[in-house]
Amino acid sequence: MPTVHLLDYVAGNIRSLVNAIEALGYTVEWIKSPEDVANAEKLILPGVGHFGHCLTQLGGAGYLEPVKKHIEAGKPFM
Repeated sequence: MPTVHLLDYVAGNIRSLVNAIEALGYTVEWIKSPEDVANAEKLILPGVGHFGHCLTQLGGAGYLEPVKKHIEAGKPFM
């Protein structure tokens, strides 16, 4: 089964997103640390509508630079 990596930055309930991804035949692996981002081929960053809060959470947890590098490497990002 193909795999996508999901970055949960504690900004909302994402269970329905996981269910939808799995229904499409993907395995979901959770990003648990900023270092895990480098190993992700397909990365999903769920949106919640309040991007300021998102940036605060990502920055505080050390994810901004790894996510930026993932995007700059041309890897799939949603």
